[in-house]
Amino acid sequence: TQLDQDAEHPLKEQLEQLEQQATLLRDNLKGRGAITRFITACKDISPLFAFLALVVSFCTLLFTFFWVKPDVRAIRGSSLQVSYSPKTGELRFDLRGTIANFGRQMDVVKSMQGELSSPSAGSHKIYFSSRTGDVTVKDATHDLTFPFTVREKTAMDVDIHMSQVLGSSTKDSFFGDGRAANASRSHLLSIDFKMASNKDASARYCFDLRSEVLTEIGSGQTKEISGVECGGERGN
Repeated sequence: TQLDQDAEHPLKEQLEQLEQQATLLRDNLKGRGAITRFITACKDISPLFAFLALVVSFCTLLFTFFWVKPDVRAIRGSSLQVSYSPKTGELRFDLRGTIANFGRQMDVVKSMQGELSSPSAGSHKIYFSSRTGDVTVKDATHDLTFPFTVREKTAMDVDIHMSQVLGSSTKDSFFGDGRAANASRSHLLSIDFKMASNKDASARYCFDLRSEVLTEIGSGQTKEISGVECGGERGN
């Protein structure tokens, strides 16, 4: 009858709505299942991610330690000047060199020291130190005060002045009193820049002084000495 048909119509609509809700519920459950499976998979490979992070950290450490570091070198010039004051007994060396940082990190020159020696028997070494005011360093524009910075991938030309008041033994050691005329005396002047990185930069000046040149220096004349390479090599 018409009444029965009208009663069945809302019932069909309710059934269709229930079927739609059931379908949506199934779809939601499927989505949650995929998320759950993804989370589980991530948990399974988390040790791999941890291992990769460890490898990256180790490589970064190696890169920093072996690659990103300073490399400061002292490069000597081709000559130096020697002078002596008979009045004060002060021996002075004036020389030019270059301080170069070939590394990828800055470094700091904490101090500088020098040593003058001779292979002659019974000679006494003469020492110079920036800590006691025996050494001064100047770049193109001004005096450099210790400590000073040497930036990465840079080089600076410097004038170095070293002086020391000689005693009787060190004076005899340098001038070689009693040596025969035209005799030659060999000397080695070593300079060392003490770096904050603990990798010091050094240079050596080797030269011979004849007795007549030593006499002129002893009288107060300034002499320029060329050919100061050691062992037939120039530079550091």
